[in-house]
Amino acid sequence: MEQKISVIIPVFNEEKYIEFCLDTLFTQTRKPLEIIVVDDSTDNTWRILSLYKPSDKKIAYHIFRTEHKGPAPARNLGAKKAIGDILVFVDGDMKFHRDYLKYLVAPIEKGRAIATFTKEEYVANPENVWSRCWSINSYMPIHLRVRPERSDTDTNFRAIRRDVFFKTKGYKDVGYGEDSTVLVQLKGAIAIAAKNAICYHYNPSSLSEVFFSARWVAKGPLVSHTLLSIIIYSFPNSLRKGIRDSMYHKTPAYLLFKIVFDFAFFVGIIERILGRSYVK
Repeated sequence: MEQKISVIIPVFNEEKYIEFCLDTLFTQTRKPLEIIVVDDSTDNTWRILSLYKPSDKKIAYHIFRTEHKGPAPARNLGAKKAIGDILVFVDGDMKFHRDYLKYLVAPIEKGRAIATFTKEEYVANPENVWSRCWSINSYMPIHLRVRPERSDTDTNFRAIRRDVFFKTKGYKDVGYGEDSTVLVQLKGAIAIAAKNAICYHYNPSSLSEVFFSARWVAKGPLVSHTLLSIIIYSFPNSLRKGIRDSMYHKTPAYLLFKIVFDFAFFVGIIERILGRSYVK
């Protein structure tokens, strides 16, 4: 049975990408009931959101401005505002195949899952040199965002039944990695991979984006904030790895990328050790 879908988008400084995201959501073959954007940006994103004209007037478009606290509070606020039976959480630097929502929610509507994610997530800008370097640094093919060998079940998700979501306390405010903090609150709860739910995610496309993204990741709970980590991301190690991998991958720009990435990681680890904010 078809259920109502609410799409929730937490946004921070996505002026380059947010229109691509919205355009591909408003033209889905499976129409959502509403699209909710929660913006805590410091750039031009809010103006773009305010002036945006949805192509489908039957889909409700709601935008909310909030203090910059990171994606977890933004996702939770969006969920509280949503009225759909299924909540879909995406990022502002993504775009979507026209059948993305159709396939993403299908296992939930058929009663086969309480939550779903997709393994068919691709890099939106593989032609960009810094995007390619990001993939190299992640040990990924330049066109993939998800490893092919990833399990078909996970605690991470993109779509979830509303009633299941509100059995939890929502996303925990931990910084990077917050998207895996919901289902773990429910014993044995997992999401399953939805087939054919194709989407595209932008890798950082400039050195400044590389720096701020890497620093944010470094401040999250998935990284060990120890002296050993500081040594690993120190300049001598960055230089050694950058020279080696730029030659191996025949990508000279990777040397500069690696120095910037590791310096940002180094800064992020120090900031977290000092107890500073872990938002992006």
